[in-house]
Amino acid sequence: VYHLQSTSQMAEEILEALSRLFSCTGCFLILAGPREGTGNKKQIYTRGQVQENQLAMEQNPTVSLGEGVLSSRLYDAEQQYAGTLCVLLDSPPRYEQTQLFEVFAKQVSAAIQNSALHSLVNTQNRQLSRAYQYLGDSYTEMISAIRLMVDAKDTYTRGHSDRVSYLAQHIAQELGKDDSFCERVR
Repeated sequence: VYHLQSTSQMAEEILEALSRLFSCTGCFLILAGPREGTGNKKQIYTRGQVQENQLAMEQNPTVSLGEGVLSSRLYDAEQQYAGTLCVLLDSPPRYEQTQLFEVFAKQVSAAIQNSALHSLVNTQNRQLSRAYQYLGDSYTEMISAIRLMVDAKDTYTRGHSDRVSYLAQHIAQELGKDDSFCERVR
């Protein structure tokens, strides 16, 4: 159903697949907030002929039968409301269509949950990268402060640490070591 895309791309593909599976006049997907880039605002995606009063079906608790409508509330892994999926059919749904729709709705719920988890993992990875960079910068500053203390203590050895650092880095580069190794040696 999805390939770790943006929410809007995923919603459009879900509605496209739903339109292909069912002979329908319209379909819609309502996603409850918060979603990436939307704040707490719910998002509504439609395809075909969907009227405003049909969007009110969002309040239906389970799959609805009859009147040419199949609707299902979508839930995340914690059984919290994640949205509503609805298809508007030309005629009352057959049993097979109802079963297919239930399976499709569960897959959509899983896709939405996976997308949310992927977004969360990316956010956590960015925060971890920033923390790692901060830690590395702090370490470098600490080493530099210790080097300056040693150089300030004895005028005879002043600059020795800088010369050793320079030579160690160039030897590592000549040995073909990667940049992160050369930085650590420096």
